[in-house]
Amino acid sequence: MSTEPTLRALRGERTRLQIAESALRLFAERGYTETTVQDIATDALISPRTFYRYFATKDDPLFHRNEQAFGVFHTVLTGRIATDGPWVAVRDATHALGSEIESRSDELLPRYRLIFATPALCAREREDMRRYVTAVADALQTTIDPSPLLERSAWMLGGAVGSLMDESLRLWASRKGRPDLSTILDEGLRLVRRPLRRWPGT
Repeated sequence: MSTEPTLRALRGERTRLQIAESALRLFAERGYTETTVQDIATDALISPRTFYRYFATKDDPLFHRNEQAFGVFHTVLTGRIATDGPWVAVRDATHALGSEIESRSDELLPRYRLIFATPALCAREREDMRRYVTAVADALQTTIDPSPLLERSAWMLGGAVGSLMDESLRLWASRKGRPDLSTILDEGLRLVRRPLRRWPGT
């Protein structure tokens, strides 16, 4: 009795991954525009109704890991900024994100390659990256007294961190995972190290 929710959750996760694999394969073979939800459902051996039980749109299967990755980043960022300061918090959160993505590189690298090669999916990815900009900007503002100038600076730094993460993923995908994502992220982090270390109150 006690194991039933766990088994149900495992079955649901298997179905979710099966749908995601079908979507990725069909998008790569036929193109994103030409592929329908019906096509994905047929390939995954499910009904369209079952597809919509797990995903709201046909592109959602390619992004279902994003929530988990963002959760890892946000937890480290907010958990460390008050005690360790902005630079350490952003650095460690970014490292945690890189490790999370690389731990699933066999699954995620083909998805990112497809995403960045498809304008509609690339726009969705860019929109999703705004969460990281907001997270960094909000976290920075928790360390200072309210000030219009510092608020703008916090958003600019958040934008810089979000941009380096987006471009790091793009480079990692376009170069087929070489060098590894952590190395590329570290190269980008060097560009924001000084302003984060000099952030007021740190």
